[in-house]
Amino acid sequence: MKKNNSSLAISEVDIEFKDVVFKVKNRIIFDRLSCSLDKSSITVILGYNGVGKTAFLRMISGLSNPDRGAVKLTTNSEKLLFHNVTMLFHKPIMLNRSVWSNIIYGLKRSAIDKSEVSHFIREARIEHLLKRPAKEISAGEQQRVAFVRALARRPRVLLLDEPTSNLDPFSLNVIEKLIKKINSRGIKIVMVTHNIEQAERLAGEIIFLQDGKILKQSKKSQFIQIKEQSILQRFALGKELYND
Repeated sequence: MKKNNSSLAISEVDIEFKDVVFKVKNRIIFDRLSCSLDKSSITVILGYNGVGKTAFLRMISGLSNPDRGAVKLTTNSEKLLFHNVTMLFHKPIMLNRSVWSNIIYGLKRSAIDKSEVSHFIREARIEHLLKRPAKEISAGEQQRVAFVRALARRPRVLLLDEPTSNLDPFSLNVIEKLIKKINSRGIKIVMVTHNIEQAERLAGEIIFLQDGKILKQSKKSQFIQIKEQSILQRFALGKELYND
């Protein structure tokens, strides 16, 4: 039976942190952090280095576990398994094989919808790269390959850790369009970036982490209005947290 390309239109996902405490070498990263993420829009995580942005993603992915508290993923009152979550890092790992082989690596042949994968290959503008060794293409091209590889696994949640850092403008533009498109097809996206302009382009919801807690969680329009205040203003202006 032929699969319908609308199969990625899936139910909304609830992601909840409840009194999460997380430590690394006795340093508290999260101190009773609690929040519920917007079910459908793109959630962007902002904050200074070391506040736990990547740890936030790792908690959702199941790669890290809280010392106390819980992180819950549900859809339609059903627990969502962590294998439904895919995480992309800012530096993708490419296997020593062709681009096409990287994309389908680990997938069961019966699970590959070639028409759907081909669609994402076109969207990522990598058709001309499929036969090339993945390790020999540029950083921007590798990141676009990594996106297609992630989407081939049909995640319900896609976690992005600075996916466009140090990329050329063309790759950045392609990836931002991909992010918007896949979110519109029902995939929940949680994304870390240091680029506040990118956050304003992509986010439906913005979370600002500071001192182990959420300093601010708001819709993008509300965040833009209040970012003139104190720590948020310093962050937006590229200033250090405590020094002029």
